[in-house]
Amino acid sequence: EEGIFSYLRKSEENGQTILIAANYGKEPKTLKLPGRCQKALLSNLGREKECEQEIREQGTLTLGSCESEVLLL
Repeated sequence: EEGIFSYLRKSEENGQTILIAANYGKEPKTLKLPGRCQKALLSNLGREKECEQEIREQGTLTLGSCESEVLLL
């Protein structure tokens, strides 16, 4: 997706997977997630609860311009 930088990290110790996603574009972008989200760990805009709700209800994550999220999958 243009303007999106994202990657997955998987712990060798406990198998947990973290998704880091950032929107460097000027327009909001919606991403379909690669799996279930257990928790939004960090949002640079303080939108953890809103992101968790969108993910739970729609299976997507919408990132605004210059927004970054860290999710525990």
